[in-house]
Amino acid sequence: MRKIDIIYPNLIALLNNLTIDGASFAAFHDGLDEEGQNKLIDISEKIATEKREITKTQLRREFYPDFTNLLNFITEYNDNFNAFPNFRKNELVAIISIIQKLTSEFGGADTLNLEEEVAIEDFDIVEMNEAIVQDNFLHFDTTDITHSLFLFNINKSTEFKNYIDSINSGVHILYYLLSKIGVHANLLTADKYVLVKSTFSAKPKIVWATLCLHIVKTGGIIHSSYEYLLPPAIPTSFLVSLGKNYQQFSDSIGIISEYNYQKDILDKYLRVYHVFENFMYKSPLVKLERDSSGEVFSIRDFKRMYDRINDSEINMLKKLFESILALEHTPGQTFNTKILNSWSGLIPGSFVDAVKINFLIDVLNIKTGKGNTIVHGDITADTLPHFFAKLVYAFRNSMVHNRETEFHLTHQTLLNHPVIENTALIVLESFLLPILEEVVFYLIINENTIVWYDNSILKLWEKD
Repeated sequence: MRKIDIIYPNLIALLNNLTIDGASFAAFHDGLDEEGQNKLIDISEKIATEKREITKTQLRREFYPDFTNLLNFITEYNDNFNAFPNFRKNELVAIISIIQKLTSEFGGADTLNLEEEVAIEDFDIVEMNEAIVQDNFLHFDTTDITHSLFLFNINKSTEFKNYIDSINSGVHILYYLLSKIGVHANLLTADKYVLVKSTFSAKPKIVWATLCLHIVKTGGIIHSSYEYLLPPAIPTSFLVSLGKNYQQFSDSIGIISEYNYQKDILDKYLRVYHVFENFMYKSPLVKLERDSSGEVFSIRDFKRMYDRINDSEINMLKKLFESILALEHTPGQTFNTKILNSWSGLIPGSFVDAVKINFLIDVLNIKTGKGNTIVHGDITADTLPHFFAKLVYAFRNSMVHNRETEFHLTHQTLLNHPVIENTALIVLESFLLPILEEVVFYLIINENTIVWYDNSILKLWEKD
């Protein structure tokens, strides 16, 4: 198809629909009151005048010089008669944006031959149903144009125009895109589409994966982040006291600062987990230091300490939370009680059902010590410490491990898992993070026998 036959026909047809010559015009007009009818006639005549000028420009084989008035008339039409049948405003504005870009690139004295043929059949558009955060993205293949991909969203007209205007290389691809917008039998009703080689029009997953690879290859992102912006909700009873040796927690305080700096919920979780990772190795050393009561350390003491830390990460985490959950969160209430109450109240309080939470527990591979399945209602005060440790550890593993047989907690599965939807997000945002924040600050602010040293040095021999 010739370039001149790509640029104008779809635009003219869409504009014609809004005038007295449109198939639905008379019926819509007759359904309005007199004031509405007069206004409709007035705007439609303005659009008809612009349409005639565009047609003349087409016959002259030129680019239309100025769409300002037409865009204003389309906006006015939409503001007053957006219920007009088959009013494809977004497609109209997208077509105009593309023509304006082509005009700026190829108009004037350097106008390219608009009689040149473009093989529009080489491309088709595919509806993008897979999640992707980008609205517009062009990969232009300079070796073979049919290997190019163009993701676009015409529903956000300003963003679409800005992206079109920013294209420096591969502007020629816009002729192919223009041929697919405003087509009579193909209304563009989806959020996003991809212009792609026609032979892949029935293979959306291949198109999506290839597109995503091009995006990340250029340093872009394809996922929607979820931000956790609440400051740590620390009870007023956790009082920081001048004179206490908080300097022994300088590393942990630094990590908490990084935690506060992060906004993405997955990044924040990994930061707070680092604090507990530090504590689970520090705790055996604290116990050894406190047990010595300032006496000289023996080789046997160090061997005992080594035996305590030479264990699997999950076992050390279990031991740590056994000690933590026995502490009093507030007078008369242990962390065990507080966390169990929060866990029990998760379902009625957050609009998530037990079936989905149980599915999440299962895919996280959280089992009893004998390998049996655990469900939400099984958790008791006695089983909570080990279960909570497993839950904390499983969430961490689901983010950092990448084995084919394991559940991966990405932004996609966090927000829109095909089975449990946003259940993982609810557990993370409403249960895990608030509790872990409180525990961390409690352990640092309040002197305890779990992570607080009594002395700054270990005595290895008697000097005097």
